[in-house]
Order: sequence, then structure tokens, then C-alpha cells
Amino acid sequence: MTSFNVRGAVFWGLDYFSGSPFRRHLNNIRLISQNENLIPEHQARQLQLLLCHAVQTTDFYNNRSVNEAITGFPIINKNIIRESFAQFQSSVFKNKKLKVMQTSGSTGTPFQVVQNSSKRQRALAELIEFNSLVGYRVGTRHALFRTLFRTIDPRLHKNSVKRFMQNEIEFDVRIQDQASFEQQRQTLLKDKHIEILTGYSSVIYNLARYIISQRDTPTAFGVKGVLCFAEPLFPKMRDTIQNVFNCPVLSRYSNQECGVLAYECPTCNRFHLNTASYFFEILELDRDKQTTPGTSGRIVVTDLYNYAMPMIRYDTGDIGSMGRSNCSQFATPILQSLEGRKLDCVYDTAGRWMRHLRQ
Repeated sequence: MTSFNVRGAVFWGLDYFSGSPFRRHLNNIRLISQNENLIPEHQARQLQLLLCHAVQTTDFYNNRSVNEAITGFPIINKNIIRESFAQFQSSVFKNKKLKVMQTSGSTGTPFQVVQNSSKRQRALAELIEFNSLVGYRVGTRHALFRTLFRTIDPRLHKNSVKRFMQNEIEFDVRIQDQASFEQQRQTLLKDKHIEILTGYSSVIYNLARYIISQRDTPTAFGVKGVLCFAEPLFPKMRDTIQNVFNCPVLSRYSNQECGVLAYECPTCNRFHLNTASYFFEILELDRDKQTTPGTSGRIVVTDLYNYAMPMIRYDTGDIGSMGRSNCSQFATPILQSLEGRKLDCVYDTAGRWMRHLRQ
């Protein structure tokens, strides 16, 4: 039996004997994502449960009514959560073991939230489902391009046992020079069991360019899929990576504090919103009013599954627009555009927003 099968069998076996929480989340995500008619009922039910929980168990929301519509709840952001961190935490989960999710602070001050075990199971089920679009299965050997925090913050570092169980190797992205690219290239050449590459779009693109300079062919590697995130994946970058590895190259829109918000579909090549796990709003740039369909605005997210720290109407800081889907594979709405960070917005002398170039 291969190491892939062993790891997969162990994971799903443990899940089965634990009551199948991962399997239930996975099946629910698949069901909602493929059935447009189920989305409104699912979101309405999850919103009602979440809002009621937040009002009854957190200091931040205890002045709201359990019968209040979500539009009556305030817009929150990273700064508000930082300043009132304890007030956002549910009394039900205080003094319980929670997962701390912390950003590196690459675009500002580090930020963290806590998540209960069911939320973590949901987030990992999202990864299992949407990473499968490039061929990933539980136990597949893969390389993750990331910033290694061993000497910066050990809490953000995976230990060797966890990496072994996940069959994962790490490539540090802090240094990008010929020596580091050659080391990564040699690893991929020697270990053809590495089937999936995941990480920063620009880093994988730069590695692909280096590999081209070394005249390697796709058959020299075992890579069968590439998943990019954290940065835009421009057409030139995608084409270069595809030419080097001769495999599917997709992107996703996610953040550390929530999870996978949208995923690129191999059928329609659009980003489908993960409405199975999140409720999305697009609000105007300068006021908390919903935009007209297809118009760009602030991407505001309600996490339907984090009960340890309810994040209701969370302003992600990103700018984008939503649209309807006519895809044959997924029924969820699409992220019609993703146009950068609100902090990066540029206005003309008349105060009008000059649109971002990111699409």
C-alpha cells in the first residue's frame, strides 16, 4: 500500500471513529455548492443560529436582538476586533482549547482570531474539497510555498510530525534568488512523488521561469496540479507555470481569519463564492449600503461556522463585485471581480475612485 493510501485511510478512519465530522462538513459543502435552490435556505438557517448565539453569548453583540436581521448588525473590521478582542469571544468557549489563527502582518499589524473545533473542521473540509480541483487528495505529497516562522513566531510553524502526517514539504519564500530556486528545483527533480504545488502565485511563477532557464521538460517532474493564492494569478503567470509542469493551474481567494472564500472553477474559469460556509455582501466604498448587482464595493463576510468568535459582517478590506453563475459544475454565485485592497485605493482630485487593474 502506498504512503498516500495509508495517510488517507488513517485520516478517514479516525474521522469515522470520531463521528465523521469532516465527512459531514465535506458532504454539506458539496451539496450546497452544486444546488442553487439549497443556498438561501441553508444560509438563512445558519445565520439565524449564528446571530442568536452571538447575541446570547458575547459582550460585543449582547445589545442586539435575537430577532434582528443581519443588516442591523454593525460592520466590523480588524481594528475593531483588535480593540475589543475579549468582547467578541463567546462565553460558551472561554477556557476551552481553541485554535489561534494569526496573520503574519505582511500588509500591516499582525491580527488574530480564535476558532472552535467545528469551525476548524469546516475550514479543513473546504481545503480538501477545493484543493481537489487540481488533483489533491488527503495524503497527496505536496509542496507548500510559505514564509517559515520557525525563528519569528513558533505558533505559526507546523511541526515535523504534522508535516509528515500531511505529507507536506515546505519551501521558504523569504529568499528568492538563484540558489533558493535551484534548491527547490533539485527537490522537485529528485522527489517525483511531489504532485501538488501550493502557495504564492509570484513565487511559483518565478520558480517556473528559473526552471525554463534550466531547460527542464515537464516529464522531469511529478507535479500534477498547482494551486495559487494570496496574490493575483495573471494570465502570463498561469501560462508560464502550465508550460513548465503541463498540469492544471488554479487560484483561490482566502484569508487566514476565515478560510476559503472563493475558488477558481476549472469548468467556467470564474471564482465561485463559498456560500456553503460564508454569507457575502458587497457594500459601497464610503457607506454601509449594498451596491447594485455587478458593481464593485467592499467585500463583507459573515463566517457562518465560527462560534468561538462570531465574525458578523466582517469587512475583509478587499474590493470586488458579485454576479450570478451559469456554470455546469458549481451553482454558487461568482466573484465577478477582485480588485485589490481598500487601503490601496487611489482617488482623483474630484474624490472619485480610480479602479484597480486586478480582475
